[in-house]
Amino acid sequence: MLLYDNDKVVVSKAAKMLHQVMKRDFSQDIIKVLPHMISTLIHTISFLNNLETVKCIAGILHSVSLHQPGLLAIYKANGIPALVNLLSSPMESILFYTVTTLHNLLLNQEGSKLSVCEAGGLQKLVTLLKHTNESFLSVVVDCLQTLAFRNPKNKLIILEYGGTEKLVHIMRTYKCQTLLWTVSRVLKALTVCCNNKPVIIKAGGMQALAMHLKNQSEKFVLNCLWSLRNLSDAAINERNVESLLNQLINLLGSNDKHIVTCSAGILSNLTCNNNCNKMIVCQAKGVEALVQAIVKAENNEEISEPAICTLRHLTSGHPEAPKIAVYCCSALPAIMKLLEPPSSWALIKAVIGFIRNLAVPPQNQMHLQNIGVIPKLMKLLRAAYQEIQKHHSNVMDKSRTTCIDGIKMEDIIKGTTYALQVLAKHMHNRAVMKELDIVTFLVQILNREKEYFQCAVAGILAELAVDPDAIQMIESSGAVLLLRNALNSTNDQLVEYATTILVHLAAIKPEKYTWLCADLVNALQKDEILTDMDLSITPDPSYQIMGSVNDFESKLNPSLLNLDVQNATVLQPSNLEMELDLQMDLNFESTFDILSPILLSPPQAGNPSKDIIAYLDSSLMHFS
Repeated sequence: MLLYDNDKVVVSKAAKMLHQVMKRDFSQDIIKVLPHMISTLIHTISFLNNLETVKCIAGILHSVSLHQPGLLAIYKANGIPALVNLLSSPMESILFYTVTTLHNLLLNQEGSKLSVCEAGGLQKLVTLLKHTNESFLSVVVDCLQTLAFRNPKNKLIILEYGGTEKLVHIMRTYKCQTLLWTVSRVLKALTVCCNNKPVIIKAGGMQALAMHLKNQSEKFVLNCLWSLRNLSDAAINERNVESLLNQLINLLGSNDKHIVTCSAGILSNLTCNNNCNKMIVCQAKGVEALVQAIVKAENNEEISEPAICTLRHLTSGHPEAPKIAVYCCSALPAIMKLLEPPSSWALIKAVIGFIRNLAVPPQNQMHLQNIGVIPKLMKLLRAAYQEIQKHHSNVMDKSRTTCIDGIKMEDIIKGTTYALQVLAKHMHNRAVMKELDIVTFLVQILNREKEYFQCAVAGILAELAVDPDAIQMIESSGAVLLLRNALNSTNDQLVEYATTILVHLAAIKPEKYTWLCADLVNALQKDEILTDMDLSITPDPSYQIMGSVNDFESKLNPSLLNLDVQNATVLQPSNLEMELDLQMDLNFESTFDILSPILLSPPQAGNPSKDIIAYLDSSLMHFS
């Protein structure tokens, strides 16, 4: 064969002739000799210094790679390492032929991905991102996407060789739609990597992706949104996102449910513990857009859950929160439906936290009462507790949490009791709770469960205790001894709640509880928390004022303990905001244009500033 000739001129001419033939024809005759021909070409290219001849052979391999028999022949002839070597060529035409050939192999020949990586092809492909030809870059970037998809090791290699920053640069500066589309696909894959995420954010990736959210292609916009969603849990303190937030609010009105889902999820993360972003969203009429999205979504949890979580953030922790909470009451009919089946526990948990925030402004009390929020919360509290009891009856380790679909029932109880505690501050709500016999149920939990639950229910009892009828219900339910024991707890909050309840009890029956003053003094000496308690009580005008409180330590005689406790304001636990302002994160990576429904799961319990849950590659996991 002429390609084996010792005369380099002959080899060059033979290569040129074969190149021309291959561009015109790929007949059965050629297929028959393919294995031998490809083997010869791979052998020859390894020893050539003539760039023109190398270009012809690279062109032949490219033409062959357009056909499945040719791909198989190149792969079996161990042609991939030879092609990877050509990625260092100074001639652009050689690079183009080589990259497109590798691209065809990666997409259509099994085993090619591993061979390219073993030959060091990924590193060389990353270095090619310095080129400026948009068509060439499109092919290079698509090769990177194919190699990075669901491959954590390759994502780290791209990061190590500077590919991550270069991709963000391309996204920010280039205009070619094909190139931008391919870059958006790589970034979607890289943004599920915890090492790549901060680098993308630092390189301006959030802003670069936001530049394309007005693109006419919904698929391209959706790719950008998936990337932004994956990044958003690590970008809660990112600045210069006002434009992004405004665009996300506009996208909530999209008819594409996936676009709305992503937009709501990003807003949820970016408004988590970030008052500046909360204000931006509120001023841009984001609350109205979120409410409309929830109403429109009906039973679509992929939209309603992140939207509810965002509203939960917006109704807490910033100056406009009370005003926003009042406005959100207009959406209560739609939101309350989400507490009923078939809603998941994940969605229910988000709604409970939101309702707690709505319960803070006094203006909302009538709305909440009329819509029956207290009976619904009580029903959920009982259901969650029953699930825990059922779980404990089947396991030896009673300390293990009870999870249903990734949601801790303990968190449902905590969120529900916090909401009820806020509602119990108002006289009409206390009356509803008494009618539902909430005291008996709460004392039952106080008697059976560990301090975690005791503290949760004691908070409600402490608010109910300002009502003379309720405090007597607490007494008759057998809670006094439990509360007295709680004074010796190491849980400061439980001690505080128990003290408040017992003070109210002593105020109506001072002669019966002569031991109370001494017990409280002992608790005071043991735990300095009581020194910070405000025992000055604002009376409820509907009840008779009993007296006033000065100083526990100066009143060693219980008969002198004259307490004004008709409408005490119970100190809130320091971690009461814990469930109210939590972020959500969902990382998604897919090669498919048709996206399967994505069900968000809620944040895990814990300090929201530290409990940021990252998502595994392409996995839908419980979120925070």
